[in-house]
Amino acid sequence: MTVKLTKFISISPNKSFLSSLGLLVAVAIVTSGRPAVSAGLGVLVDNFNEPADGSHFVLINRFSPSFFLESPQSSGLPFNSVLGGYRDLEIININSSNASPAVSAFGSVFNGQVDWSNPVNFDSQLKITWDGQDNSPDIDFDGLGGVDLTPTPLEEGFLLQLTNDLAGFDIKIDVYTDAMNFSSSTININTANPGTGNPVNVFSSFVDDFTIAGGTGADFSNVGAVQITLDGPQDIDATIRLVETGPDPDGQPEIPEPSSVLSLIAVTVFGGLMKYINR
Repeated sequence: MTVKLTKFISISPNKSFLSSLGLLVAVAIVTSGRPAVSAGLGVLVDNFNEPADGSHFVLINRFSPSFFLESPQSSGLPFNSVLGGYRDLEIININSSNASPAVSAFGSVFNGQVDWSNPVNFDSQLKITWDGQDNSPDIDFDGLGGVDLTPTPLEEGFLLQLTNDLAGFDIKIDVYTDAMNFSSSTININTANPGTGNPVNVFSSFVDDFTIAGGTGADFSNVGAVQITLDGPQDIDATIRLVETGPDPDGQPEIPEPSSVLSLIAVTVFGGLMKYINR
């Protein structure tokens, strides 16, 4: 969006008009930045605030092979809190032959996090998929329509905020441009990060950690689907509180986001107009 200030000729606007004009220009400049960005520099994939009632819930016992449920983002929100507007959860029974019939493995979204729990003697996988509206556990490889996960040069990888009470599980991230071209990264979680403390940042670089898994690999500026798979030991409890793209939080110093620079310009423009009005 381009905002142009035009010089007024043979017009004597009153102060109220100029004040309103300054505010309008400031708002126009601030809101001309890219939408659906995270609180940092990246693109928000999911903050798990939707749905707020905890209804996105999947559960299996030893007799169930899998369970799938798709959940939409609530309508009327000002920004996308779920990439593509829909999130899929699927829990898969890997091995539960020695588990009690009375226990269950589950995945749920509630209160700003996704929870995954394996009971004793129960192995499961939890798959979280963002591929638009398809209401199917099968990935719609171009369901996101070519979303750009790298809108600025600083977008370097996926950032997850994690807690886990046991070590020894994997987080696999698959990114698809289409059915033929995709890339994968597997993060080995070798330490416990109990939920009583703050979540830890888990980072996977687009360049250094992702490898080509099909065709020429994913084009991270043209993404059709994203899937995260949690795969770990029996009796584990883990949560993910945020998924976004952005720079490594432990890497280079952050450069102000474009919207922050635009905000500074807006304040300068508004301040200049107000100085003119009050002179």
